[in-house]
Amino acid sequence: MTITDGLLWQATDQGRNWLVWTRRAAITIAIGAVGVLAVVCGERMLGYFVAGCAALVVVIGAAYLVWDRTRFLEIRLSEGPVPTLDIRMVTRRVVQVVLDDVARVELICTYPAYDPDYPNDPRTSDAVLLLQLSGRRGWYRSRARSSTSAEAAEEIRAEWQRRCPRATVTREVRFRTGGTND
Repeated sequence: MTITDGLLWQATDQGRNWLVWTRRAAITIAIGAVGVLAVVCGERMLGYFVAGCAALVVVIGAAYLVWDRTRFLEIRLSEGPVPTLDIRMVTRRVVQVVLDDVARVELICTYPAYDPDYPNDPRTSDAVLLLQLSGRRGWYRSRARSSTSAEAAEEIRAEWQRRCPRATVTREVRFRTGGTND
């Protein structure tokens, strides 16, 4: 991986699409209002079911937004007397981590299912980077980086191994499969 301006990792999706989130919230509110209206009009079971489903969608969406806040978008290497990693989170907050504090780096490459109809289709994966810090400082998980070739993934793994020699650096390959998984 070629390091430009100290960039070690950058996710493909850099922000939230608030228009989509606003549209989903408006549809969920409308469905919840229809459920409440059904309760008022006398269809209690149907109304409670529809309003309950809308409330469940709100809870799941809120949990996803909270979970997404813990992920990072990019990592830059800051050279200096003590090299640090500047980890930019989804919330635009920047966390600085000393390279020696990185205990484990895991690159997870997820490939789509093989399609025999397209044998010459380039095999690229969605890659996610996990960083574990020493002690009880926890994990950092990135958003996905799309269209990562096997060669690029190996270059990323080698670069992290070179930058963090004390850390355990691994590359895991996963495959999405179609079907029922019987």
